Amino acid sequence: MAGQLNLSLRGHRTGLITVSDLVRMVRDTLDANLGEGWVVGEISNARLAPSNHFYFTLKDSRSAINVVMFKSAFQRMRFKAVDGMEVIVRGRVQVFEQRGALQLYAEEMEPRGVGALQVAFEQLKRRLEAEGLFERARKRAMPFMPRRIGIVTARGGAGLRDMLRILFDRFPSMQVIFRPARVQGDGSALEIAEAIADGCDRVLNLAAGLDTRPYRLDLPADFTWVEADLPRLLAEKTQLLADQEPRCRLTRTAVDLADPRARDAFLNDALDGATKALVLTEGLLMYLEDRDVAALSEAIKRPEVAWWMLDFAFPGLKEMMNKKMAGMLENAPFIFAPDNGLAYFEDLGWRVVESEYLMAAANRFRRLPIFMRPLAWLPQPNPRHPGRRPWSATALLTR
Repeated sequence: MAGQLNLSLRGHRTGLITVSDLVRMVRDTLDANLGEGWVVGEISNARLAPSNHFYFTLKDSRSAINVVMFKSAFQRMRFKAVDGMEVIVRGRVQVFEQRGALQLYAEEMEPRGVGALQVAFEQLKRRLEAEGLFERARKRAMPFMPRRIGIVTARGGAGLRDMLRILFDRFPSMQVIFRPARVQGDGSALEIAEAIADGCDRVLNLAAGLDTRPYRLDLPADFTWVEADLPRLLAEKTQLLADQEPRCRLTRTAVDLADPRARDAFLNDALDGATKALVLTEGLLMYLEDRDVAALSEAIKRPEVAWWMLDFAFPGLKEMMNKKMAGMLENAPFIFAPDNGLAYFEDLGWRVVESEYLMAAANRFRRLPIFMRPLAWLPQPNPRHPGRRPWSATALLTR
């Protein structure tokens, strides 16, 4: 508390004020003297309103206070809050004027003594156990040598590239069934959060596919996220996510990014009002010609754009993918794989803020199978002279 409440009502029938005036005085005094803080207590009377605002009472052995967590904050929670759970809540106390009652407006909540991710894991585990999914009768022995393996992941993702390289090297006769699913992972979440902390006021996700980060990441409610892709893909995505609520201001624009006029018109509109935008082109560049990558680079060299986050393949990976997956990649072969790696973008006038090989990133986020993790410990190729090794990398660029 920054200071003491200075609310005086001296005298008898003198200086009369209305109830509304009294409540307003208490509200103004609280606003001036009591800032945001963390409160610990036990949840009771928890209920989720149809509006997805979360209401509950926070109490201890002596007192209780009503709490409201609005939809945008509630959807960022990673665990299920239930009656009897002890939590710590970050928020601000204000007066609910209609009833003259104190109310805590919560922005964040964590279980006390255990992380939200652990609680979420335990809750999911109990739910799956209740559904009988862990029963012994359901378990099947893994074959010593499977005849075919199915992979569902992004066509240009690290998981697909690394799995295929290992499988074809060690088991050339193995049948692989591939189902592409264009989804970006969590590898860029930290970089996006750091960019926002550094003043980023807009994200432009080009060729967004089925990326769901606007629904998953802890983003400010007033942050602007713009997605661009072909009309059919955006229509499919809108239908799939119709019952989900993004955590920021999300807009989608149908545009053919291969059309220079359409691309420039989109950028003019999407960057209007931005001052430090981040452009994402994950899973896009490897399908473009060199001249198209250079044209895209030139198109986003604008004062409003502060960063460019991308991933790209090395020549060895392009050769391996197009050879091993000829039938599957017939309509979308790997094209862009610069011999000079990161130096290609530096020659275009960009400066590398950071770069990481996708194998290392997958290992860092524990996405690699145990038997593949030692591969991430091997010496990494020079990102500016990658040679013929089948690797790929992600990079954050600025100018």
